[in-house]
Amino acid sequence: NNLGGMLQLGAAVDSLRKRYPGLLLLDSGDFLNTYILTEADRLMWEMIYYLRYDAIAPGDQEFVEGMGFIKQQEAKFPLPFLSANIFDKQRNHLLYPPVYSVKKAGLQIVVLGATEPTSFEYIEEPAIRLLPAENQIRALVEQWRDKADLFILLYHADFRLAEVLSNEFPQIPVIIAGHSQEKAEIDKKNQIILQPGVDGEYLGLLEITRKEGKFRFKNKFIPIGPDFGVNRLFESKVKAYYKMMNREPE
Repeated sequence: NNLGGMLQLGAAVDSLRKRYPGLLLLDSGDFLNTYILTEADRLMWEMIYYLRYDAIAPGDQEFVEGMGFIKQQEAKFPLPFLSANIFDKQRNHLLYPPVYSVKKAGLQIVVLGATEPTSFEYIEEPAIRLLPAENQIRALVEQWRDKADLFILLYHADFRLAEVLSNEFPQIPVIIAGHSQEKAEIDKKNQIILQPGVDGEYLGLLEITRKEGKFRFKNKFIPIGPDFGVNRLFESKVKAYYKMMNREPE
């Protein structure tokens, strides 16, 4: 269906921001390649930066180029990574903040980030250690339960693991999964688990309303096609990339 691509995705996000001024843009990881492709990964990192995410839970693929690459990119294009369980061995503390708290539409929204250790099956980074995700999430929910009106968990894990985890944490109404890269949704009425697919083919738009203390969800997976047009900044950067690589874009 010719879906996906950062040029169209950038244009789609721009369009939604105009329509929804209070938009929260969230991601559960794996925006880099599964193998080392440094120049392409640098470009992708930069475009992710210009999308102005509110929070991102890093996946295993963000570590494919190694910590040296990550630190180099973060110095130029810092991203709002969240992780409750990626532990920095050298500095002896969490690599990223575990929580992002923001007030939207009168609600105190607390976004948590976690990366399931089993997702690092094929990518190894010796500078980090993955703590048990469930234990870290439980501690944060306890810490923030009196301050949060709404919890959102960015959980980099197989969708089936996210479904299992949802049963352990009914107090987290929204779980956005990653890693298995499938388009999937489970709406339990008082809790929803989402994963919008692979290669930016779909952008999840979740509308949340609260009535009489209960949340209701309306989710739509928006197909990212040519109707959105292109983000001109991204277009210029992609053209420059192909020129540097001495080839024309397909």
